[in-house]
Amino acid sequence: MMYVRNKIRSALRKLRLLWRRKKFAKQPFEELWITQGDISERSGLFSSVKKVNASKDYSTFRKNHFLCRTVSGGNLGNRGNKYFDYVCRSNIDILRNNKDKLLECDSLGQPHLYKFKNEAYSLTCSDSILPPVFVLTKIKEYSKKLKSDLDIIEIGCGFGINTKIFHDLVGFKSYTHIDVPEMLILQNHYLSYFDVKKVSYINPYKDMNKIKNEYDFLVSDFAYTELDQQLKLSYFENVISKCESGIILGRMDPKDTKGIDNQMSKTHFDLFKTTFDIEYESNTVYGKGGILFFTKK
Repeated sequence: MMYVRNKIRSALRKLRLLWRRKKFAKQPFEELWITQGDISERSGLFSSVKKVNASKDYSTFRKNHFLCRTVSGGNLGNRGNKYFDYVCRSNIDILRNNKDKLLECDSLGQPHLYKFKNEAYSLTCSDSILPPVFVLTKIKEYSKKLKSDLDIIEIGCGFGINTKIFHDLVGFKSYTHIDVPEMLILQNHYLSYFDVKKVSYINPYKDMNKIKNEYDFLVSDFAYTELDQQLKLSYFENVISKCESGIILGRMDPKDTKGIDNQMSKTHFDLFKTTFDIEYESNTVYGKGGILFFTKK
């Protein structure tokens, strides 16, 4: 009896999830990206960004509640503090030598600023600055150094701060964004404000044919991992498999055989291993998810 009751409850939960997806999602890609447990925040993000783009007033966009909660830096779980401490231990020169460039990232949108401080260094900035710096630090650990002449592609780009920091601290030959249309508009405005060039924007509804046959490096920070299971497989075939190497951060479990929607499962790890040599580690710094670095065989 208990077994039957649990099966009915599970079926009802799935029906409610499907109904809420249809209610909140306005576009197919958004519907696949909105997953159980994140529905209100994800739908709130899309709605908020659409309103900002419609108003064309970006002066305070980084104060928006949903943007802070999802992509712009609410310092949830003290993420910024944890990344700051790690970078200070492992790669402090990236902070010391690029302070002005990093702080410039916060000159648009009026983000909330935090004072990050330890015995080695202090920096007052938004929490959004620390994840890209952490990513660059991890890339340096895995592959020593990124070159300044690479074709880079990113899946899920927030408001564009990764691109801004990669541009200022490393440089690139080109940088391609794949994201939902409203986010692409926001990213284009943010990067244009700083005159960041050589950036292209791919709308996954209609522009996937514009993806080149080869990229040097892929970046995705809590974006690719959040996609629907089948969409992850599609992105692997159409995007990731065309990259020489890359780094993915997010929810992932190489032992997961159930295929939870908003995390990489064993199926995806096995797929990566057919094409790439991979290095995986639990993201003990953030305390959530993992880090996957991959290089084509």
